[in-house]
Amino acid sequence: MPNSFENTIAALETQFGEAMRIVRENGDLDQIERVGDLIILKEKLIEALIDELCDAEDTTFENPDEIIINGNAEGPATPYPSNITVSDLDGAVRHVTVTLYGLTHTWPDDLDILLVGPQGQSVVLMSDAGGSTNINNVTLEFDDNAADFLPDSSGIVSGTYKPTNYEGVEVFPAPAPGPPYGSTLSVFNGTDPNGTWSLYVFDDSAFDNGSIAEGWDLTITTNPCVGVQEPAPGVDQVEPDDINSAVFHLESELSRAFQVILDAGNPNQIERFLKLLINKELLLLMIVEEIDENGNGNGNGGNGDECPCKFRLGIQGNSAPTTVFVSQPSQPNSSFTGTINVSAEQCFTGARMCNPSVDQFNINFGDNGTTINFTQGRRTLISCVDGTEANLLGTAQATGNLLSGDFNVSIEFTDNQNGTGTWVINATSFDESTTFFTTFTAPVSARTFIGDCSENVGPN
Repeated sequence: MPNSFENTIAALETQFGEAMRIVRENGDLDQIERVGDLIILKEKLIEALIDELCDAEDTTFENPDEIIINGNAEGPATPYPSNITVSDLDGAVRHVTVTLYGLTHTWPDDLDILLVGPQGQSVVLMSDAGGSTNINNVTLEFDDNAADFLPDSSGIVSGTYKPTNYEGVEVFPAPAPGPPYGSTLSVFNGTDPNGTWSLYVFDDSAFDNGSIAEGWDLTITTNPCVGVQEPAPGVDQVEPDDINSAVFHLESELSRAFQVILDAGNPNQIERFLKLLINKELLLLMIVEEIDENGNGNGNGGNGDECPCKFRLGIQGNSAPTTVFVSQPSQPNSSFTGTINVSAEQCFTGARMCNPSVDQFNINFGDNGTTINFTQGRRTLISCVDGTEANLLGTAQATGNLLSGDFNVSIEFTDNQNGTGTWVINATSFDESTTFFTTFTAPVSARTFIGDCSENVGPN
């Protein structure tokens, strides 16, 4: 099974890279949706891998009491809130669904429904949906994995829907918490499920009324061998027992970043999106490696005795034009246009073998007044595809007059088979406060090589 997963993930990774290239080069926001579809597919593979390590458990809790939606005046339903107490669940939340039974209302566009978890996270399940078309005794399930949102102005029928909010921020009266509210149920992922879950139902206009006649329930999926965690530390600090929790946290961050891109059409969010994805990919590879150590797969080429491939990468003339993008705490995002040199040599030897002791990469950028260097680079993981793609995840020391400290670095290189290569470089400080990103195409050095350990390259 792990081999099958790895092959599928690699294929999706290639598609993801192509979509992101188009987004970056052409500013084509339509491609973001395609990227999202690829990520959803990868999420399913990640979930399956986690299932290999620890079985997830689904538990349903219910409150069958009727909720009366008062229509004589604008205001909260009775009771407000309706509560469900969850207890005796082990591990962190992995997935939540909510079902409302027997929902009736004469003007559903007036309905605002908020779910608040025991740790304070919240999500608007529905707001300003369904227009003026009466709904009568429908059952609505809310699930992030649903195919559709509730309709905006047409009639609502029983079914499974994504959380839906059509008219921006609603403010629910106390004792409900104030905004901001989440837009997906994944806001609960990684939290402790035990405690009181509260459903706040509010009618924001007078004269129409309704009810949730048979109450509501929660289905909570937990992973019993994953403890509840605070937001995940830097990738370099993740221990094997914490991998799943860190993936859950990054899952939530990815969903939030992607939603911002879709909602605001903001291409600047792509940089954050890429950074989060890289961190998550590293965690995923660590999970696969953990399976491999138990004898279920192939080595992933960490900094040990095995190398999955070998490569030597360089830029012709040791210089290429590019623009780099940098984000730092308490400072506006910055871009600099100048020249860059990148070199990487991993597991390389001219003989029919790989040499694990060969492990170096360096990045040097400068414009008229700014220098950014990543030196003493050492790999964490490498991979190669068909002798034309080389990927490296590692750590390096930032020097120069702008950045400093230790960084996680990702280098993706594609040989375009026409004497040029395309580079995608991301770096994130260990505390995740600072990021560096650039992509460019440049002539490759004559010494550039990507291949299998069995290949003879000739003299070094």
